[in-house]
Amino acid sequence: MGDLLTHAADLRLSERELKDAIKIWCRGTRYWNCLVEGAPRVDLSGNPTGEVTPADAGRARQLQAGRPARSNQPQSGQQSTS
Repeated sequence: MGDLLTHAADLRLSERELKDAIKIWCRGTRYWNCLVEGAPRVDLSGNPTGEVTPADAGRARQLQAGRPARSNQPQSGQQSTS
C-alpha cells in the first residue's frame, strides 16, 4: 500500500479511494485466478517480489468455490435493460 500511496497525487486519488480500489481488485475473480502456486508476485513497477505461496493459492481456490456462479440473468427485483 505504501508504494501506491507515493503515487496518490499523480493519480489524483485520496488514500480512501486507493484503499477502496485495492479492496475491489483483491476481491475480484481475475485476481484470484492469478493466485496460482509458484506464480511470480510483482510490485507496482513490475519487479519480482516473491512467489504465490501454497497457502495463498489455496485461499484463492476456497474463495472462488464459495462465490455464487455469475449469470446474465437479472437478480430478483431488477429489471432487464434489453
